[in-house]
Amino acid sequence: MGKKFSYGFVDMHCHVIPAVDDGSKDMEMSLNMLRIAYENNIRTIIATPHNKIYIKSVSPKGIHKRIIQLQEEADKEGIDIKIYPGNELYYDETLPKRLEEGNALPMGNSGDILVEFNPSDEYSYISEGLRRLSYEGWNPILAHCERYECFYKDKSRIDEIIDGGVRLQINSDSVTRGMFNPVGKFVRKLLSQEKISFVSTDAHRDTGKRVPDMLECAEFIRKKYGEDYAREILYENAINLLS
Repeated sequence: MGKKFSYGFVDMHCHVIPAVDDGSKDMEMSLNMLRIAYENNIRTIIATPHNKIYIKSVSPKGIHKRIIQLQEEADKEGIDIKIYPGNELYYDETLPKRLEEGNALPMGNSGDILVEFNPSDEYSYISEGLRRLSYEGWNPILAHCERYECFYKDKSRIDEIIDGGVRLQINSDSVTRGMFNPVGKFVRKLLSQEKISFVSTDAHRDTGKRVPDMLECAEFIRKKYGEDYAREILYENAINLLS
């Protein structure tokens, strides 16, 4: 274990609200997830339940209500983590309208939105979707950018979407996969070029692979890519979404 961090991490992509999507199943699991997050130096979470047009999604009102309940339970248990509302927004052509009508949430009270696509979507569809959201006045953050096959075919595409104002989020477990794993190799290259803006857990569970585990990844990033960049992508950029 390296030296302690002088700040608590912000996990801005996490499925910790109980019983709203494929994340936490119940309050007990959510509280266990928060305990694991706390042990991993996470002190702030933006809860991002899925918002998809073809699956019944929890409403923004429902998200706010459930966050209040989860925060109260966490406080009772002495888990010192602050939880804020957000969504992981699955892109389709209705998304700008859903956002405009208040049926989908940005991150905190910002104009920043966490957007995902199908991993096998064509680059033309992804880039056009992101461009359309930007045109409508939103600031897209591409969720788990390491999942999209089109970026492996042509690495210059990442630069194109960054140049278009899109910021990139990666999952913490992708960083610790190692150089011999294609995902790990891709992610480390992006980190070395400082193209990543956010590292998050995308946690869904309190056991197994999809837990809110950030510390090992954070220590690796700090050691390999420097204190300043680590602070930026583990804390500063995400805390700015909330101010």
